[in-house]
Amino acid sequence: MTFQDLPHDLSLHPLTDPRLVADVLDLCVPLRDRQAGALCVLICDEEDRLAQPIVIGEIGRPRADERLQLLGNIVQMAQGVIPGGALLLAIARADGLSLTADDELWATAAAVAADQYRLLGVHVVTMHGSREIPYPSAA
Repeated sequence: MTFQDLPHDLSLHPLTDPRLVADVLDLCVPLRDRQAGALCVLICDEEDRLAQPIVIGEIGRPRADERLQLLGNIVQMAQGVIPGGALLLAIARADGLSLTADDELWATAAAVAADQYRLLGVHVVTMHGSREIPYPSAA
């Protein structure tokens, strides 16, 4: 995984290829945010191409309702900017790539938010690389 592998015409490529997603996440989630813990939201256009990355640093471990409120606010903003677009979510943390209960809580909150906006995926990004979290149902 390295952002040095990104195509020069990245803005023309949809974020649907797992290798491209890994490289883009490597670029968009700096090491300091992995060390501190962060939430990275990639807002994509109608064709799933990266439009705008947003990084919210030092997120801690918010309650389930706080996660839903945060993601709901992001979805509302994204809908206003790019109707018909999509989100790719990354949970940044320092430790290994094993999935945690906290990761699954973020994925569940993202699945609920996806009822209002398309979700391309939820990933964990650490000092060791990245890993997709299996997509949970919102129910």
